[in-house]
Amino acid sequence: MSSQTKRQLLTVMFSDMVGYSRLMNEDEEYAIQLRNRMEHQLRLLVPVHNGNVQQFYGDGALCLFTSAVEAVQCAAAIQAAFKEPPIVPVRIGLHTGDVLLDGTNVYGESVNVASRIESFSVPGAVLFSEKVYDDIKNHAALKVKSLGPFRLKNIQHEVGLYALEHPTLTVPDPKALQGKGYREKRSIAVLPFVNMSPDPENEYFSDGISEELLNTLAREAAFKVTARTSSFAFKGANEDMRSIGKKLGVDTILEGSVRKSGNRVRITAQLINTEDGYHLFSETYNRTLDDIFAVQDEISADIANKLKARLGLTEQEHQAGSSGSSPAKLEAYNLYLKGLFQWNQYTPEAAATAIGLFKQSLELDPRFAKAWAYLSFCYSFLGASGNWPTEQSLPHAKEAAERALSLDDSLELAYCALGIVHLFLDWNMEAAEKIFERARAINPNSTAYMYTYSLLLRAEGRFDEGAHVLERAIELDPVSIIAHTYLADMYIACGKQEMAIDTINKIQGLHPENEQIRCIKAWILLATGKLDEAEDILMVQLPEGHSLFKEYVASRGVFFSKKGNLERARKCLARLKKMHEESPRDNDFFDIGLLATQLQYYEQAYQATLEAIGRRLGGVIFILNHPMWKGFRQSSYFKDVLNRMGISEKWVRN
Repeated sequence: MSSQTKRQLLTVMFSDMVGYSRLMNEDEEYAIQLRNRMEHQLRLLVPVHNGNVQQFYGDGALCLFTSAVEAVQCAAAIQAAFKEPPIVPVRIGLHTGDVLLDGTNVYGESVNVASRIESFSVPGAVLFSEKVYDDIKNHAALKVKSLGPFRLKNIQHEVGLYALEHPTLTVPDPKALQGKGYREKRSIAVLPFVNMSPDPENEYFSDGISEELLNTLAREAAFKVTARTSSFAFKGANEDMRSIGKKLGVDTILEGSVRKSGNRVRITAQLINTEDGYHLFSETYNRTLDDIFAVQDEISADIANKLKARLGLTEQEHQAGSSGSSPAKLEAYNLYLKGLFQWNQYTPEAAATAIGLFKQSLELDPRFAKAWAYLSFCYSFLGASGNWPTEQSLPHAKEAAERALSLDDSLELAYCALGIVHLFLDWNMEAAEKIFERARAINPNSTAYMYTYSLLLRAEGRFDEGAHVLERAIELDPVSIIAHTYLADMYIACGKQEMAIDTINKIQGLHPENEQIRCIKAWILLATGKLDEAEDILMVQLPEGHSLFKEYVASRGVFFSKKGNLERARKCLARLKKMHEESPRDNDFFDIGLLATQLQYYEQAYQATLEAIGRRLGGVIFILNHPMWKGFRQSSYFKDVLNRMGISEKWVRN
């Protein structure tokens, strides 16, 4: 190295004029005019954003910035300027990383990455890497869309690409992008394996095998694996694999069967190409149940390596799960699978049953980390939803999550479980953020991470970022009720009303008989001012014992309030209070407080909130930023609520 050589962390921006060589052949004078206009704008705009035009080369340029935010803002300004006549078709790509500066020369992988990203860009677009996204994601004025993972030429690691969203910018279709590399298409769905055992009670076992294979494959960074809720939606469906592949957006499907008899098990697995429906491979594994975990790892490793070979990727040693994630005793595993089957029903009753089964599993094998993690999820679900008193749920959730982590600190589920506890029991967003970062580092493709982390983002009022996380989740879980309903709520908070309605309509089309979705849709319609459509849902009479009856009464109260019929709205509020007296339920305080806020009865909302705080109801955290509570936040009571919760005003963003 020369004395002038130094290393520096910078944001690199490559810009390139599209079609310059062709235009030189057709109209040399005009081509030079456009090229000179490009150089003039770069020399004008880059210094304004504290950047440096490092090099011009023919029809392109290399610029450097110390700030990723200013680099992206500069790129947007450049593209806006080039839309003015005479239009200059320019591609822009950015990446942040360590570079080597030697006078006017710039070296390093970061320079190559930025160059490859620029090659995938299109005229009028601003594309950048995940590292740039990490630096700008908390800037509300910068809207971003994920384009998915890409393999860039001569770059060993996968790079996630993003596009800046703005009315003046082009946001390309990721499927249509072409450049120096290729878009990743390593996608797989694991369908529920068919129970071929004589005993129908063994269905939980075949489901468990499928889920364990799915989870193992999901830990492979090389693959995009459809989440359980979407792949299991096709359980028992007699549907062509090409059709299922199209609905799930995957290239391959793993299906199979499990035949369990005594201490023997036969697992048959077929990997199918969804483009043509043909088998890529078919294998049968005959084993004793004593080595069931080795069988699971063997199958997933076999599939992973065959997929890598199909894509021309380097075959790497398969990473098996850590010992704390698998039990030492088969009976403990059987009980865990039964608990998992119940947990995946996503009802309070099933979660309560799952707790008993996970406890039995852990009595047999106290070192079974996954069982501790799912036990924590069950307790958090029942406590945060108000179905169980906090003292009977959330402290136990914390204990279980911490136990899981102590046994296996590579289990992202355990970090997700502890992150939820920090959010709902401790109301400690900073601690939750650190824990979720650990989960993300272990498995950024985990939908458990995406769903739980999105709850933290919702509480913190980081709605745009939460929407991006959930959009990514839907790519992996395209028929998930949780993903779509969470995302619709995020869109409302972002002010993207039509996108919220489109999202809730999409999931309702997939689950037309689901009453919970209808109830959520009513709230979405109320929030967007579509009162007539909301009325069609809310005026349907439910039996008073229905689990959603109180939510419907609260929704009707909000509807009448928005229609100006305050008398009927007040009657709904009075009815909610009476029903709570007759049949108390902790989460009634949310319905009462929300309707009181809508009526601007802030003292009543305050009293309901104090009750919720006194019971340590986790969901109170959402009043900090959610739009439905905006009026209450502007009242004189809100500061006292923050004090009682022990939360700083810095967390109130909206």
